[in-house]
Amino acid sequence: MLLFAGSGALTFPLVKKLRDPIQQKVLLGVVGLLFVVAAIFAIPPVNDAIIGLFWFLFKVSFIIYMMIWFRGTFPRYRYDQLMNIGWKVMIPVGMASVMINALLGMI
Repeated sequence: MLLFAGSGALTFPLVKKLRDPIQQKVLLGVVGLLFVVAAIFAIPPVNDAIIGLFWFLFKVSFIIYMMIWFRGTFPRYRYDQLMNIGWKVMIPVGMASVMINALLGMI
């Protein structure tokens, strides 16, 4: 609750710095939404019912964000480049990790 309410309260000084009235209204809408979410999560029975859905949607959003970010950031490899990475890098790394785990398992 503190996270949502604090995020909303700390954005009020930013509203004065914005010149465009549309940006101010959007930011005030986000602030209001954060306060409403904080108020909803403050009610214990509602919090118990919603918290699972909240974390599920948060994790799904995070994974989707990471997938989009990786897709846009890293180069798109051709098939032959992927095969070279697999044979020359990934297989030796995998074999080294198996050997390290086997050695650690014997200790």
